[in-house]
Amino acid sequence: MAESGLVLLAGLWGGMLPLTAQALALMLGGAVIFLSSGYEVPRPWLSIAPVLGVVSVLGAPLTAGWMGAGGIFQVLISSGNWPVLVGVVAADVILAAGLFRVALCPGELAENTAVALGAYLGGLILPVGVLVAVGWPGAGWIRASIGAGTPAPGLWAGIAVLVTVAVGLGLWRFEALARGPANVAVEALSALFRLDWLYRLVWSGFHFLAAVVFNIAAVLEGEGAVLWALAAIMLLWLAFR
Repeated sequence: MAESGLVLLAGLWGGMLPLTAQALALMLGGAVIFLSSGYEVPRPWLSIAPVLGVVSVLGAPLTAGWMGAGGIFQVLISSGNWPVLVGVVAADVILAAGLFRVALCPGELAENTAVALGAYLGGLILPVGVLVAVGWPGAGWIRASIGAGTPAPGLWAGIAVLVTVAVGLGLWRFEALARGPANVAVEALSALFRLDWLYRLVWSGFHFLAAVVFNIAAVLEGEGAVLWALAAIMLLWLAFR
């Protein structure tokens, strides 16, 4: 869902090329990430494809994501829209940590036969190959077809992508250290936006109003000798003034 928001932002700010490229990167890269079996200690090379899927979604050069995420970074930088750029990078960092966590979580293939391994690798390599083909050999043709007027990602866009990937990877790697402060921040924000205090304030106001009405009713129903005495004194004062 978070990456879908970036796709929407690409369409609103970047135009057809970033929108199409990032949607393709999300569809194919996400498929590779979530179809992978995870990180296997005896065969770590099996994680290459899902990691390529992650960096493609995040906007790595020579992939479709470079024209997508990299393109929207370039548009935001060129227009000087720094608040939106900072927000997008911050959101992408959290997304990157989650994607690396999914792609590199411990796991193993259910079947270790040669046929199963070949089918598994073929299912992962095919979408990765499409992502690379779109972002590298086919980039010029795609840009000429639907990217007229869209600025090509430059150095600063590459730096934004690099920061996103590096910080997201670090956040995943040191998740245990970051989880405590993150939980504290979430609790603080939840307490800040929780409306219990407003409910208590309204209830206290109603309770006070009910008490005032009850006392006034008691006075008017005959338990107000003091009130009537004050009224008599006021009448006498007005009469002899």
